[in-house]
Amino acid sequence: MRKGKFLLWIAGIGLVFGGGYATALVLGDHPSYTLTALKAGGEPEMAATLHDEEHQAELDTMLNILLHQKPLEGASVDVDNPDISLELISPERSVGILDARIWFEKDTAVLGIRSGQTWNSIRYSELSKNDAEYIQSIVDAE
Repeated sequence: MRKGKFLLWIAGIGLVFGGGYATALVLGDHPSYTLTALKAGGEPEMAATLHDEEHQAELDTMLNILLHQKPLEGASVDVDNPDISLELISPERSVGILDARIWFEKDTAVLGIRSGQTWNSIRYSELSKNDAEYIQSIVDAE
């Protein structure tokens, strides 16, 4: 009797873990975040794309750069002609998380993050030379 109960427990545990494993195989591992960077005048097919399943370190660094900047007052940029356009989305949920544009200057860059439904409301920040070079290297590498 004890042997039968033990085997039943083992079979139940195997079924639970086996079911979890099979579910993970069927559902797969899809990226939860994708950052797309498009150079000015570039074709959408040529955009640099970072997925968190393949480029986790680069995506984390980019998010840190984009989200931790000091505000810049009175930026004078051509809103409709950025050097790089960035879009952070969650493809699994079909949700746009962040839209940003970057304008490169002599030793720095200006980051503009859309804060409304259109590009009429933008929060500007100044990127350091190192941050600007990092973003440029990511866009050029992809």
